[in-house]
Amino acid sequence: MKQRYFLLIAALVLTGSGTAFSSAEIKGRFELHRSGDNFIRMDNQTGVVSVCAETNDIWQCTTAKDDYVGTVRQIEKLQKENRRLKRLMADKSGKLGLPDDRELDRVMGMFEKMMRRFLEFSKDVKKLPQENL
Repeated sequence: MKQRYFLLIAALVLTGSGTAFSSAEIKGRFELHRSGDNFIRMDNQTGVVSVCAETNDIWQCTTAKDDYVGTVRQIEKLQKENRRLKRLMADKSGKLGLPDDRELDRVMGMFEKMMRRFLEFSKDVKKLPQENL
């Protein structure tokens, strides 16, 4: 039984994932960890994790599913959106959409005009005879 595991480990380390490697590349590239009757193999260069199992005296490694690629794509999407939003903010002179002085003067002018009209209206109301109210 021990010899069988030794042969598995030797075969996995030497063959990698079906690609030929020099001995310098192999050393330290893979890590094997026992998990029940199976082995978990991690490629330290690529980060790929495989589950190696024996079926009918044949050892086979299959890549473990992870969402690393999906996570990387999501990060790239968010970084792109972040850059777009920063450009948008820079286009607005860093004011985050706040009005400029000209627009504030226009709004204040309208407010002053409304206040004058209101004060005039209130003066006119005071001048009216009380029985009309």
